[in-house]
Amino acid sequence: MFWCFVGLEAFAHLSTEFCNPERDFPRALMIGMPIAGIFYWGCTVAILQLNVYGNDIAPTSLLLSIVADLFGSEWIYWGACLIGYLACFASVNIYTQGFARLVWSQAAPGSRLGRLSRAQVPLSALSAVVPCSMFVAC
Repeated sequence: MFWCFVGLEAFAHLSTEFCNPERDFPRALMIGMPIAGIFYWGCTVAILQLNVYGNDIAPTSLLLSIVADLFGSEWIYWGACLIGYLACFASVNIYTQGFARLVWSQAAPGSRLGRLSRAQVPLSALSAVVPCSMFVAC
C-alpha cells in the first residue's frame, strides 16, 4: 500500500495516456491520492488499535492476521490476499509503464526506443524495460 501511495510520481509519466490529460490527470490525482491515503491511514490505525504489531506475526502479514481474526472465514482471508496481490501488481504495473514512458521520452529522436506504436504506446521502450526489470528482480 505504501508504494501505491508514494508511487504517484510514476503516474505523472502516464499523463499522455489520458484522453484529455488537462482535465483527467488532475481529477485522477485528486481522487486517487485521498482514497489511497485514507486506506493507508485506516490500515495503520487498525494495526495500532488491535495491537498486532511486535509479536510473532511477520510484518508483511499483519493485515491478513487482522482479517483472519475479525472474520474467521477462509474465503475472506484469501479474498484479502487477492486484493493485496492486485494492489502490488497495480503498483508494479504503473512503475513499469511509467519507466517505459520515461525511457521513451529520453531516447534520441528517431531511435528505436523513441518510437511509438500506432496506439501511441512506447512498445520498444517497454520491450527493453521489462527484461531488464526481470533480470534485476532475479
